[in-house]
Amino acid sequence: MLHLIDTLISKNSSGDPLLAGAAGLRVLGGQSSCVVSGSTSICGNAPIDVDGPFLLEDPATVCGCFADITGDGVINGGDLGIVLSSWGAAAASGVGDVNHDGVVSSIDLALVLSAWGPCN
Repeated sequence: MLHLIDTLISKNSSGDPLLAGAAGLRVLGGQSSCVVSGSTSICGNAPIDVDGPFLLEDPATVCGCFADITGDGVINGGDLGIVLSSWGAAAASGVGDVNHDGVVSSIDLALVLSAWGPCN
């Protein structure tokens, strides 16, 4: 298990073209294989800050459009359907767990609904 504590990962880029790859962190494995905590910040990387499942412990910050579960650039009914069908303890893949707390719950539902529309 990788545990990132008080770490800054920013202003990295990867992929050729830039639309492929994760510049900040690519997690291979289950959701519990990477825990981000403390004052860790993973933001400002291109094209993706974090790719793959991870657990997020407050007050760490990870930037991205996590409510876009389908990865199509828009938060819509497809993403909502995944949250609703994944309700309960998150699978090892983390699918549907928008806030990365290990549970697909009303918090994830609220995040999808509040971010509805194109990713910013």
